Amino acid sequence: MNHRPESVLPVSRPVDLVVPCSKRKQGPTHKAISFGELFPRRSAMVLAQSWLRHAQGACPRRTTPDLYAGNGWRQALAAYSAAQRMGPCRLWVMFAGFGLVGLTEPLPVYSASFSEGPDRVADRLLVPESLTERHQAWWAAINSARDSGPSPLQGLPGELCLLAVGSDYLGAIKEDLIRRVENRGTHSLLIVPLFRSATGVGIESCVPLACL
Repeated sequence: MNHRPESVLPVSRPVDLVVPCSKRKQGPTHKAISFGELFPRRSAMVLAQSWLRHAQGACPRRTTPDLYAGNGWRQALAAYSAAQRMGPCRLWVMFAGFGLVGLTEPLPVYSASFSEGPDRVADRLLVPESLTERHQAWWAAINSARDSGPSPLQGLPGELCLLAVGSDYLGAIKEDLIRRVENRGTHSLLIVPLFRSATGVGIESCVPLACL
């Protein structure tokens, strides 16, 4: 990231820091399960249940800190450490394959993405028509299938959700964010858009909620 994490962190109230997972993984990934191995489905929930069954027997499983690597992930952990020094803070990770997950929950090594490629989630769904709508349907389905509900960002316990997100994830979680603002107010959400450049992951200025 191009700016210090402390420059965007709020203080004095409980915070849920939410970041996307990283493409870079630690250790061998030759046993990764692949989203592209699934048969296309018309129902996001049926696809989610099929994927969870596919992942159930996969091993080894690792917690998020032991699973990911790379500069973007190191910066996310640095932001989390900075936030903890300022007050109560929890770190949550958004996964294209598993939805919103806590820091200590073990997951298998896997390949699934909201961006273009052989394991793009939208390519395994036959409806709706647009890629964004398919990813939104998937986000609601995979979180519901994992008993987190269709809008897990809405239900996070902190007073403020600080969300660092790129365009791929922002499209998928848009309806979840709208529900949070509708139910908890604009003061409960701060979005920090991420962008990728030749030098790594950077931070843009905070985005107005009216842009959702």
